[in-house]
Amino acid sequence: MNGTQREYELQIPSGYDADNPYPVVFGFHGRGREGEFQNASYGNLQSTMGDNAILVFPNGLIIENQTATGEKIANNTGESWQTTGDEDLQFFDAMLTELSQGLCVHEERVFATGFSMGGYFSARLGCERGDVLRAFAAAGAGPPEASINSCLGPAGAWLAHDPEDVYIDYTAGGIALREYWKDSNMCGDVEASVGSNGCVEYTCGGERTRWCEYSEGAPNHHRWPSFAPTEVWNFFQTFN
Repeated sequence: MNGTQREYELQIPSGYDADNPYPVVFGFHGRGREGEFQNASYGNLQSTMGDNAILVFPNGLIIENQTATGEKIANNTGESWQTTGDEDLQFFDAMLTELSQGLCVHEERVFATGFSMGGYFSARLGCERGDVLRAFAAAGAGPPEASINSCLGPAGAWLAHDPEDVYIDYTAGGIALREYWKDSNMCGDVEASVGSNGCVEYTCGGERTRWCEYSEGAPNHHRWPSFAPTEVWNFFQTFN
């Protein structure tokens, strides 16, 4: 794409039925990782989504001296995802087009998940590709750079952050991300408990918005929450 070869790992449900539209779930890795790691470790989506969805784990490109809103350590370099610019957005578009042409995709049930910089990018897609992305999940991340008024459509948001995260600030990253999507989805402060891991859902005029605080992964507390695969899939299943 644009002279650069891009790669992604694809998992198709066993017993795939070409006449049955399947949800598509993208899993975006954190900086310095790759799609295979997101699948096997932080993502672990296969453990809960199994044969119910087409799973896609893309590889990012090396970005030098990257700094994102809410990051405590500046000028990081590694395989990552753009917070601005079009290259990774075009990669997402190309993947979705290729999948839709070759597989039976439920076009109204396209989802994204991500941790750390993958979370930043998933949230960015929720805004800048909100016309095709139904909902997303982001943990250990911060808010998109784009203004709420520029978002292409409402997207359901599942958000999680560890208050002790030493890499992505709880207030400037996690809380800012939560407030961004509360505003985008026209949510008030009224909340109701959901699931069994301390998550809450807000009363919103737009799409559903959930928030989870968690504590694990000492000493840096920067880790995809162990309960995320179950909670995220349960959240995505509410979008029919």
